[in-house]
Amino acid sequence: MSHYDLFIITSVINTGNVPWSYSSVRSVFSVEERFQQTLHTIQSIRDRHDQTTIMLVECSLLSKEMEETLKNSVDYYIQCYENDEIRSACIHNGLKGYGEAMKTMTAVTYIKNHQITFKRLFKISGRYYLDASFSKDSYATDTYSFKLYDSTNGITVLYSVPYCLVDDFERILQTIIRIYQTRGPTGYETLLPIMCTPITRIDTLGVCGYVSIPDPITGVPDFYQS
Repeated sequence: MSHYDLFIITSVINTGNVPWSYSSVRSVFSVEERFQQTLHTIQSIRDRHDQTTIMLVECSLLSKEMEETLKNSVDYYIQCYENDEIRSACIHNGLKGYGEAMKTMTAVTYIKNHQITFKRLFKISGRYYLDASFSKDSYATDTYSFKLYDSTNGITVLYSVPYCLVDDFERILQTIIRIYQTRGPTGYETLLPIMCTPITRIDTLGVCGYVSIPDPITGVPDFYQS
């Protein structure tokens, strides 16, 4: 097993305009702004973790120049846009968690098919970035690591999965995808962290970034930090 960690960035830079189930605005940021924010995500991982490889799972129509820049910035680049099912979940669907689960499953399938090994898998949402409070030593090497709000909700912007639990993680993702396909809207933050056991609770994730939808009162996106 590799002593390196693996960061998976799940991303939709060119979001389209279909409203979310919880917001009429898909994103307040332009494609160019989201592209630059994603590059910042990648660079923050390089800056904050010196023993990691990076996989970007993107699902949107981008210019050739953007595609080449992204490919050259990461170790593994997966573009899902040509997959009808994944594109539908990520671009033409109002259930954000559904697209997230599909992209993460794509990454896990790629990992298994290419026999990629690692110590821990970190999943970070595109456009968010690691800050100075991030410490890889806070994340367990033999359990899932999540920050939880309470007994029924957790944070999915950043979490980790040890190599020994990848098969279990794949099973959980398959279950969540079936839930979205058969039951409709369900909070991803409610489904994923609670299904993942054993779990180590993280107090400080070390991640921040701007939420893509506007605050209903101020009309501007909130800055998220955890």
